[in-house]
Amino acid sequence: MNGSSPVRALGAYGRGIDTLPPLERVVLLYDAALRFLEEAKRAAEAGEIERRFRASERVREIVRTLDSALDRERGGEIAARLARLYGYVEHRLTALNIRNDPAIAEELSELLRTLREAWARIARPAAAAPSRAAAPTGVRLSA
Repeated sequence: MNGSSPVRALGAYGRGIDTLPPLERVVLLYDAALRFLEEAKRAAEAGEIERRFRASERVREIVRTLDSALDRERGGEIAARLARLYGYVEHRLTALNIRNDPAIAEELSELLRTLREAWARIARPAAAAPSRAAAPTGVRLSA
């Protein structure tokens, strides 16, 4: 690898992510969750239990990251509703793993896609005006 290690490459990637505005990081988290949900759905359809479980657990990790980024004090009702929604997603991920039902993965994909699009709409104007690129009240994504 021309003198570079995979660990160093990963570190460089991490620093790149840290330079993104918080709203763009949220959108990227949703993108990753949607990719892993698609993988979980395909694995469930194919009866590949271990692959489905690994993919759904990656989604769970992402949802927990989103939940932990909520500022429940400043975020008020919006943060509370997002926290409940993330709890629901985790509950349904457990159901996906118990039932091996691809329809559950599809349900969650639709839900997270809706949220992703909302965050992307918020992020677009923020990206155009860097002074407004901070996360909205109720969300904190520190490096």
